[in-house]
This record gives sequence, structure tokens and C-alpha cells, in this order.
Amino acid sequence: MPSLTGRMRLALEGSRAFLVGGGAFTPGLELGLRHDGDDAETGTGVELGGRVSYTDPEMGLSVEANVRALIAHEDSD
Repeated sequence: MPSLTGRMRLALEGSRAFLVGGGAFTPGLELGLRHDGDDAETGTGVELGGRVSYTDPEMGLSVEANVRALIAHEDSD
């Protein structure tokens, strides 16, 4: 019988824009729960992520950086 492979993820994300010069600086934070169902690893985990973006419409500039890490994981096997 074939096994099910996949990941379900539920996340809450928030951000706030700050005006800087002619642009906007926007930091963000994300907290997520995930469940892995795979042949190699299965279980539930907690993810933490962050985001920083800067947009300046006058210059036509937009820059964004994202990071996400698995901070806890419980293996069901």
C-alpha cells in the first residue's frame, strides 16, 4: 500500500510598515505549526520566521529578505 507524503502548515504572520525617507521599511514575524507525513520523517513541529523589506517607489527599488527555522520537532516514530 502506498504511503502518503506531504506537509500541512498553519502560520500566523504579522508586519508593520515604517516610513523611512522616501520609502517604507517593513519588518515581519511569523509563527507556524506544521505536520510532516513522509517516508523518512513524520511528526509535528514549530517554525519561527522573520522578514525584512524595503521599498522606495521613487528609485524603483524593492528589496526583501526572509528566514525561517524549525525550532522544535517531535518525531512520531
